Amino acid sequence: MLSGLFVRRLLVPYLLLLVLILAVVAVFEGVRLENGEQPGTGIFWLLLICAGIGVVYVMVLGHLYSRWEARHAAEVLRPLSPTPSANLNDLLRSSAASFNQFVAQAGKDKAQLLTILSSMSDGLIAIDPQQRVTLVNHAAEELVGGELRQAQGKPLYESISIAPMLAAVHEVMLTGQQKTIQAGAIGGRYLEITLCRLPSDRGGGMVIVIHDITESHRYEDLRKEFVANVSHELRTPLTMIKGFVETLRDGALDDRPRALNYLSTVERHSDQLANLVNDLLDLSRLDSGADITATAPLHIDAMLRRVEEIARQAAIKKGHNLVFDVAENLPVILGNADYLQRAVANLVDNAIKYTRDSGEVKVKASQAGNQIVIEVRDNGIGIPAEDLGRIFERFYRVDRSRSREMGGTGLGLSIMKHIVQNHGGSVDVASTLGSGSVFTVYLPIGKKM
Repeated sequence: MLSGLFVRRLLVPYLLLLVLILAVVAVFEGVRLENGEQPGTGIFWLLLICAGIGVVYVMVLGHLYSRWEARHAAEVLRPLSPTPSANLNDLLRSSAASFNQFVAQAGKDKAQLLTILSSMSDGLIAIDPQQRVTLVNHAAEELVGGELRQAQGKPLYESISIAPMLAAVHEVMLTGQQKTIQAGAIGGRYLEITLCRLPSDRGGGMVIVIHDITESHRYEDLRKEFVANVSHELRTPLTMIKGFVETLRDGALDDRPRALNYLSTVERHSDQLANLVNDLLDLSRLDSGADITATAPLHIDAMLRRVEEIARQAAIKKGHNLVFDVAENLPVILGNADYLQRAVANLVDNAIKYTRDSGEVKVKASQAGNQIVIEVRDNGIGIPAEDLGRIFERFYRVDRSRSREMGGTGLGLSIMKHIVQNHGGSVDVASTLGSGSVFTVYLPIGKKM
């Protein structure tokens, strides 16, 4: 299209000139016609040719003018627009910067993910649809072992030998259903393994999470052992009581000497049952920590004097030399006086029971640094070396028949250790078979419960 500038500067002047020429010709032709002359044919054709030439002139000149106008506009705008080479360089630099930023962010995300996976306590293994290992964290290497440290890119079955796990992998790959199994013992550990297949839009494959349930398994074994021990400990005195009651009912009641002897036996086993139930209740309270939290300032020397009063009569009955050696000016500690008294009294009672007649039991209390040290030493029968590591277990007895004969429940040392530990302390034992034992209690000074 012709621009407005062309119309104003070229076309309009040309049309005005053409109209002027036609007007002049028309005037001359009118004069000739008034004078009776014939119309001028040559002039008509001349005007027609001039008009045609004028049209061609206008079109050509307009085309040239449009091209000039475009070049002029380009020259005017060229300083304002970047060159093609500059534009391409900027684009390349921008693309390179974006790519570097993407790579840096991807590296940061990967490092963060690997840090999280490395800090997990649960093991994690990722495999692709062909069951090749793509990712293993440190916990999985520790829990499963095998060749997982060099398993990257290898089939899973070449790196582990846990048959239930491999079978579960195959099953989950086929069904797509999440599955949890337990396996063990593997290197002394019991494992809970959860397998989950990934959706195909996420690349397929599978994630395997491995959780160490060794402690839970051990607690379950302890629970079963505890129930079995309690049942056994209850069954023995109950059987004895029931048997003697039936004997008395069947006629022994009329024989007074026999009846009194039987009733004495029933009473002894009833006391044993009562002691067992009380010890179980105390152990339950200690486990919950409900009662021992009632602490107050406690004077060790006063507490040990009460223990001496309780134990003196039993020591005299067996002819023991009972000695209490308590250092002066021992610092006051925070604790539950009733429970700590029971803990120490339990040690002294055991020393008196398991020391042959006319033996010696010595209790010593002193300060060592920021601790109060209470030592109970005897020259009794001692403890075999193989039993020293288990004597604080519930219901564990070195000599079951002798312990039961003395009325023990097998819970005394366990209760004692619970009490000391709940006060922030610890217990050590040293013994030589046939020469005696030394139990040492350490209690922190100024320990807040």
